Amino acid sequence: MNGNDAPFFETAERDTKITSITFKQSNSSMFWGGTKDGSLFEMDSIDGKAYDWSMHQHTSAIIGIWRLNNHMITLDDTGTLKVWLPVTHEDGSTSPTLNSPHKLFKVNADITFVNFLGDKLWLASSASHNSESNTSRSITVRVYDPIGAVYGGTFNLTPNGVMPTSTVQQLAVTSGTIIPSIPSNVYLGHQGGFVSVWSASEYDFRSVTKVSSTQVDALAGVGGYLWAGFHSGKINVLDTNQGSITDWRVVQTWQAHKEKVLSIQVDTALLEFGHLAVITTGADWNINYWDGMLKTAHISTELQNRENSFCSFSPVRLLIVSWNTDASKPSDLVDKGGLFSKSNNSSSNSSFLRNALHSTNSPDIIVFGFQELIDLEDKKLTAKTMLLSKKKADNALSERISHSYRLWYDHLVMEVKRNMPEDSPYVVLHAENLVGLFTCIFIRKERKDHLADVAITTVKTGLKGRYGNKGAIISRFVVDDSSLCFVNCHLAAGQKHTKQRNADLVSILEEKVAFADEPVRSDLSYVNGGDGSSVFDHEMTFLNGDLNYRIDLRREAVIPAISKSNFEYLLHHDQLNKQMETNAQFKLRDFKEPPITYAPTYKYDRKTDVYDTSDKRRIPAWCDRILSRTVHLPRVNNLHYKRYEVNVSDHRPISAAFEIMTKKIDHKKRIDVLTKVEDESASMFSQTIQDEKNYYEYK
Repeated sequence: MNGNDAPFFETAERDTKITSITFKQSNSSMFWGGTKDGSLFEMDSIDGKAYDWSMHQHTSAIIGIWRLNNHMITLDDTGTLKVWLPVTHEDGSTSPTLNSPHKLFKVNADITFVNFLGDKLWLASSASHNSESNTSRSITVRVYDPIGAVYGGTFNLTPNGVMPTSTVQQLAVTSGTIIPSIPSNVYLGHQGGFVSVWSASEYDFRSVTKVSSTQVDALAGVGGYLWAGFHSGKINVLDTNQGSITDWRVVQTWQAHKEKVLSIQVDTALLEFGHLAVITTGADWNINYWDGMLKTAHISTELQNRENSFCSFSPVRLLIVSWNTDASKPSDLVDKGGLFSKSNNSSSNSSFLRNALHSTNSPDIIVFGFQELIDLEDKKLTAKTMLLSKKKADNALSERISHSYRLWYDHLVMEVKRNMPEDSPYVVLHAENLVGLFTCIFIRKERKDHLADVAITTVKTGLKGRYGNKGAIISRFVVDDSSLCFVNCHLAAGQKHTKQRNADLVSILEEKVAFADEPVRSDLSYVNGGDGSSVFDHEMTFLNGDLNYRIDLRREAVIPAISKSNFEYLLHHDQLNKQMETNAQFKLRDFKEPPITYAPTYKYDRKTDVYDTSDKRRIPAWCDRILSRTVHLPRVNNLHYKRYEVNVSDHRPISAAFEIMTKKIDHKKRIDVLTKVEDESASMFSQTIQDEKNYYEYK
């Protein structure tokens, strides 16, 4: 539903701004509303008639109205809180009215977040603390029991307030919730993309984790999971019941709104009809309904786990070659008058592609992913290439591509034809470029007619994605009934720019419209309920490129370690590995990399075997990497991971070979398994509905 199409009602006071509304009962059309001047009214949402209006019940703007245990609670921005008691009506029913008796309480007035979580009111505020250098505002969390206090209990359960850990101590609370199946925990969302966990009974801080690079704007506990809405308009569904806080699993993620998510709520009225519906509102003026059960994703996952019972499998051999060419041309691989004499490397240069193509036996798919095919320091050439790097109408290499790309395209075609068996020729499936990036994918000719959903696209990341010299080429196709995705990328450079590289990966891998315009014929080939529009929808993904992650050591420590082949020590300080181990939100965390057994591939003096001797004396690093991701680990088997001693660039090329198992679905058997999964899931869905009913029963 779009907000512009919603029914519109007017109150009697036309100039009054409504600041809060809440239904009196989950199955009622009557709701209470609060205004900016502190007035309250009761209205019927069906006919729009206001049945009661009480002027200035509060002295300032109403910021919250809640229904709890047949009571109504109202709160204004000065911290004045009223609990409205139920009265008996002529028909024998009981509920509060605006003429009911009420109890008056006072809470802290400096409110940044307030909501009932369970049957307690959780409130977050901030207080200024001056220091010699700056003024900071630390968060204080307070918990109140208004209903208990009405009947003689304690109102303020945290008289001194509680402060969280230093990680989020100065990051305002934006949202909060309880997961009905885990009632012992309270979850608070913060600026900066953090979620803190608190005890629902002891009211103390327990832990914190970062769930996003953007602000958490809304939280809701739904069906055993934590739903989180972000400033970006995305929603993540998180499984927090994983033991360690850093092991929270992203069950599903999608672009719910074009602008930030304002709220996430369970539609409690539909629980009576056996439906767990989630309502989200966004700053884009849209109200969206979602399946809180995530039935599609659940059933898809269950089917994935049982594919052996309705699929047959075939081996496919894959070769990936990745290289930052540093603007080298194919002709540079040929020794011209002893130019390589410093390293005696002319043989390795000229035989590089032959050795790479022969590094694994008869690959079915060959992927070349190159970076810096043009000089990125040449502003004129880079600008020209950016203008010409729009998406092509077909998969052939466009005539508009510059001479550098054409040279490499022709050279790769020639080398594949020269080095691979004549009786089993290869054809080019994909060829694309983007500001120095170049992807060229070959496949055995006999397999091409059996492919589906063939598509390719590009994502720019540098200079906010508009005219940058970094980014990725993303290609995909379906072999049999298995979807394969290939990402060739070049991330932000710089020893200290890990955050920028991580952000580049977010831009590339969360590109939800990557293949949005491409027709899909093989919807059963995608995973986790996806439709193939996202990188993460594919059964197998391979990512290569100049990722630019460095080694966090001084050069004086790195060079001796390389000379002793002490790679284990260096890899312990490798930025990519450290992100994998410590950053729960790192986008490559679900990817696997084969063991590295060779020296760092960057940065060399060109035409030598010597690491950078320029004034910058850059620290050697494994900038060039190849990783894989799959929902079925046994179906991707690494055959080799190696480097090549080519010295015409400041990077050494690398390759990786894999034997992957592609599936072929027996659709009759799949229907039988699907029926069984649906029958087994029905009881689980029913229990989830009952758990939600029990939780919301008192509200």
